[in-house]
Amino acid sequence: MEGHVNVTVVSRSRYVGGEDVLVFAGAGLLRREEENWHLRYSAKSDSGESMGSDILLHDEGATVRNITGGYTLQLTPKTVTQSRIPTQLGNIGVEVTTHRLDWKLDAAPGQIDMDYTLMALGQTLSEVQLTIHLTEQRGEK
Repeated sequence: MEGHVNVTVVSRSRYVGGEDVLVFAGAGLLRREEENWHLRYSAKSDSGESMGSDILLHDEGATVRNITGGYTLQLTPKTVTQSRIPTQLGNIGVEVTTHRLDWKLDAAPGQIDMDYTLMALGQTLSEVQLTIHLTEQRGEK
């Protein structure tokens, strides 16, 4: 599947003291680039929160640029990567441990699954499970 897609994102974040489950719906563009997949999308939740991401999926893992949050994560299974995430108190360095990264995009419907942990200063900030469901937009390829 390639082209304009409908996107539904289910984000589950577990952190000390609680859990958030958010569902976003929107649209994006999915392209096959040599051996990689590239998805850029924007979506909104029922409560009006917006999110936008630019995701490059490749043999080694994924590069996930959170356009809304202004940061990039490298998701590489079996390897801890480093990133910086902006907060109200400035940028904070985080370690990213990818537990699962799978995708099925050759035929509709498509799906991307990401499961990773963000840690800072030896403390778990959040355990994230992100599922992106993709369907073709009617009349678009």
